[in-house]
Amino acid sequence: MYEFSEFKVFNHSDRIARILVGELPPPVTLEIDPTNACNHDCIWCVDSEHRKLHKGHMDKDVLFSVIKQVAALGVKSIVIKGGGEPLVYPWIDELLYEIRDKGLPVGIITNGELVYKHKKAITDTCEWLRLSVDAGTAETHTLTHRPKNPDAYADIWKGVRAVAQDVFCGIIYVVHPATFHEMALTAKRAKENGCRYIAFKRVIADLEVFDTELYLSIDSNYLFARRQYQDSNFSVVGFRIYNFTQGPDKEPYKVCKGHHLVGILCADGNMYACCATRGVESFCYGSIYENTFAEIWLGERRKEILGHIDKCECATICQGHTSFMRYDHYNEMFEYMMLDDKPHGRFL
Repeated sequence: MYEFSEFKVFNHSDRIARILVGELPPPVTLEIDPTNACNHDCIWCVDSEHRKLHKGHMDKDVLFSVIKQVAALGVKSIVIKGGGEPLVYPWIDELLYEIRDKGLPVGIITNGELVYKHKKAITDTCEWLRLSVDAGTAETHTLTHRPKNPDAYADIWKGVRAVAQDVFCGIIYVVHPATFHEMALTAKRAKENGCRYIAFKRVIADLEVFDTELYLSIDSNYLFARRQYQDSNFSVVGFRIYNFTQGPDKEPYKVCKGHHLVGILCADGNMYACCATRGVESFCYGSIYENTFAEIWLGERRKEILGHIDKCECATICQGHTSFMRYDHYNEMFEYMMLDDKPHGRFL
């Protein structure tokens, strides 16, 4: 699927070139967590501690001001995500229309439970919708997502059916010992309900959660789902599924420049270097409550943090290489581009 092509990054070759010579162009995409509140309590949530420390929603006026600022600065797209669950943000519909009216394409990453309640705003404004479902049955969903609403799983598919004809919808599925056995079943549900893809990714965990037998079962479930349900209108995506074997004992990036392409704005108003550093004070660029977006992005604090990242001082908290990470693609590209001597560089 071209929607997931790693070659999309070359649409922004002008910014890549500026980064390589040490400039600080605006990010291509700004990812916004409008709220840290969530109606689910997933057993693998990487943001649970951050949410406990930073509760609540981003101020509406401040957030709307940020949208205006980044549109003028040259940011090209917005992703609304969490943090918490973005569709519980009290002004989510207004926010989506504000982004659209400023000429920015927008996508949402959501657990899906409230999609049907925001059908009009989503279909009016969004280019895509990515739902974190992670289960083929209500029982497994309840076990892993721990939603407050007992009808949450049914409501997810109700929402998908409501918007899938108008919005490019897909399912992200976290592969975990409690979920791997329903990979194919969820692929079937996704296809039947109008989604365009299902994408499997490894759970991020501090310790290894799979043994050899589980790896083999994961592989067979993935291949079965792909063989049975993939066609020209529906994709079953592995997202480098064989990176499972790297587990949590990953190697840090040798070169990390991908964070230049994506801005991270959290619900407490702070901006961070990447998702992995969210909530880590030493990698906080600054607060949107205190400075403009441009002042933060071009500021001395960010320049100082970039120096620490260039020295791989964030390696101990980095989630890169544990599963498919888009930063893998970006950083492989930057690492090659930064080579003084590119082996066989005159050949294709």
